[in-house]
Amino acid sequence: MTIFQSCLRRLFALASLFRLFFSGLVFSSLVFPHVSFAQNPVEYQLDNGLKIIVKPDHRYPIAQSQIWYRVGSSYEPIGLTGVSHVLEHLMFQGTSSLKPGESSKIVTKFGGAENAFTNRDYTGYYQAWEKSRLPLSFAIEAERMTSLNLHEKEFQKERAVVLEERRLRTDDQPSALAYEQFASMAFITSPYRQPVIGWPRDLKKLELDDVQQWYDLWYSPNNAALIVVGDVNPEEVLQQAKKYFDDIPKRKKPEPQPVTEVAHWVERRGQMSAAVEVPTLYLSFNVPSATTAKSESDVFALMMLAGVLDGGMSARFETRLVRGKNVAASIGAGYDVLSRGDTLVTMVAIPRQGVSIATLEQAIWQEINELKTGKITTEEMQPVIAQLLADQTFKLDSISGQASELGELWISGLSWEWVNALPEALRKVTTADMQKVAQTYFVPERSTTFVLNPVPKMAENLENSETENVEKSTIEQNNNSL
Repeated sequence: MTIFQSCLRRLFALASLFRLFFSGLVFSSLVFPHVSFAQNPVEYQLDNGLKIIVKPDHRYPIAQSQIWYRVGSSYEPIGLTGVSHVLEHLMFQGTSSLKPGESSKIVTKFGGAENAFTNRDYTGYYQAWEKSRLPLSFAIEAERMTSLNLHEKEFQKERAVVLEERRLRTDDQPSALAYEQFASMAFITSPYRQPVIGWPRDLKKLELDDVQQWYDLWYSPNNAALIVVGDVNPEEVLQQAKKYFDDIPKRKKPEPQPVTEVAHWVERRGQMSAAVEVPTLYLSFNVPSATTAKSESDVFALMMLAGVLDGGMSARFETRLVRGKNVAASIGAGYDVLSRGDTLVTMVAIPRQGVSIATLEQAIWQEINELKTGKITTEEMQPVIAQLLADQTFKLDSISGQASELGELWISGLSWEWVNALPEALRKVTTADMQKVAQTYFVPERSTTFVLNPVPKMAENLENSETENVEKSTIEQNNNSL
């Protein structure tokens, strides 16, 4: 998953979840439902530093094992972007005991599923299958942690695959390319400004030795967490994990790059033109995450603000900009709260036909400025809690979703208890709290505005082409009738 896809998923998740809940829920009745199969995670740590988190879920006789490494694109120095993702590809290309692709064949043979993921702050690998196969996951990951074989042939092939992936998912996708440029402006000093997949120039000059050194630096038990969710017994999982990981020595690891912004704030604006039919407006504000915030109350207030703006059909953006003023065809807002570094509140909007980007931007700023002094009602705040409940409830439907949340919390330096405490924390947020963070963070000097514009001639050609096709179709129909 690219950073663009990840961001959009976060941006619109709240809006889609709201539609599954009634907006008339009473604040005092909002508590997490009791679900008999849901158990709290159990945590362990081996002497070599490997973190183990186990969450039993006994609904089905399956289990998923995920191993997370604290390394991703934000760890990469300038000139070496994309190395984490290339290494992720090469982790499937053989070890001292496994031939290239053999680990995948083992997973397939026993009816399992596997994949991997790279993001700004982490790289992860998982297998999901019938619970008795769990030791195979541990055997595969212990082998890949210690004995990866890197060869020039596989490296050249996988680097070419990544370059093609970049071309298909970013370079040939105007919206993804626009978001990449937008992010490089929104983050000033943070390495979050670098794309997860890497800049093309860096990928082309990447060498096998670079990947080997990256693997040696970061792939160690004291930089990893093993997360297991499914029909398992935590103590049994611990003993199985010890069998495969206990003898792996810890290694000294370097300090990662700082991911807090240290620049003096200044308003940033940019634009690009591409072969799109409608323009898109990106607007973000630099804010702290749950990890970097000096005051945790600011985090909860920012979460509530994002929900008030874009929390479903009754939220302000939908009622005022989409249906009220009719200036937006679609609009979303989101806060990337789980991040080890400073992050963004981001808004993505498409104007309604006949409405200019300038008019849409002005309407958005009117809503933002009203948050700073205007009243935010209890009726507006209620659905935000309902959405959180929906999100957490639906995550319980998936062992993968549960494991991924535990991984993201670990990467961010937070406990699973942080999520459980969210409803009560959000209930305590007041209008004054939200006004304060809006006045602090939703200001021009912390903002980045980026516009993706249609190429004028391209839009004109598309319109002419559609007219020609209609005329051609009409002529063909007339000829057929003769």
